Amino acid sequence: MSGNLPVCEIAEEVKLAVKVLNDKLGQDIVVIDLRSENPDAIISCMILASAETDVHMKALYEELYHKLKNICGLLPHHVEGLDYRRWIVADYGEFVVHLFLPEVREYYDLEGLWGDCTFYSADQILNGVIQQQ
Repeated sequence: MSGNLPVCEIAEEVKLAVKVLNDKLGQDIVVIDLRSENPDAIISCMILASAETDVHMKALYEELYHKLKNICGLLPHHVEGLDYRRWIVADYGEFVVHLFLPEVREYYDLEGLWGDCTFYSADQILNGVIQQQ
């Protein structure tokens, strides 16, 4: 499901995270708006992206970490998966970033699990075009 919220309601930190992942060639970037189904959700959204290899995943995470720290002063509260690099989860409080190898992403199918929520593509976020599809 795609949403119809104005892009201005997407936090600037989320927009930056999507841009960083897109610039570093993250694949299939999706933002899942958790508050579209539950306005009282603890986090506003999840950002999902796939990496080609574990080395690519490490590069995605490191760039994301440094850009959010240097531009926004934002550090993750908790990070899991850095040692194994099949699925890295970075909890930034207001949002969570999931970086996957494609087969791991397919197996856990977070998009299916959260299928009732509103989804935004990287293009929608980066181009400021959020519309009902």
